[in-house]
Amino acid sequence: MSSLLDKIEFTFIMEYKDVLSYAMYDFKRKPINKIFQVLGIIYIIFCSLVFIMNRNNFWYAGLAAFVIIGVFIWIPYLIRRRSKVQYSTTVGFAHPIHYTNDNHGIEVKGHLFESKLSWENIYEVRELKDMFLIFGNKLVASKIPKRSLSESNISSLRTILSRHSKGKLMG
Repeated sequence: MSSLLDKIEFTFIMEYKDVLSYAMYDFKRKPINKIFQVLGIIYIIFCSLVFIMNRNNFWYAGLAAFVIIGVFIWIPYLIRRRSKVQYSTTVGFAHPIHYTNDNHGIEVKGHLFESKLSWENIYEVRELKDMFLIFGNKLVASKIPKRSLSESNISSLRTILSRHSKGKLMG
């Protein structure tokens, strides 16, 4: 039998900032994107050093500027644009999403979907600055914005997820 501490129910409507926050997290967690960013930074440093050593190589400065624009401006712009499109075209985001949990798992109900994830089938749980992510597999996560929870519910949910996810809660 679950105690009152073990059961949390809450409802929220997904906002654009939630979609954007997850998209940025998803981009940063993929190894190929991390490698691309690190290589871009190394290339910027290389171009800068070559330009400093020989000021006649203006094209190195141009290439470095192009990489800077690509890594630090273009990619975040594309992520924001993709998030806006996803948010504006997903009908379910305009309707409340209801979460509840019990000793067996967590249940999510929305306008066009209903899902139940048992505690044994949780792949991973992540706690970000502004949301909890509960992964049923490596690619798909249920998103729980912290703005939809009180401080006591955040603490309780953290305890519940930590206990039921068997050490898969990561900060």
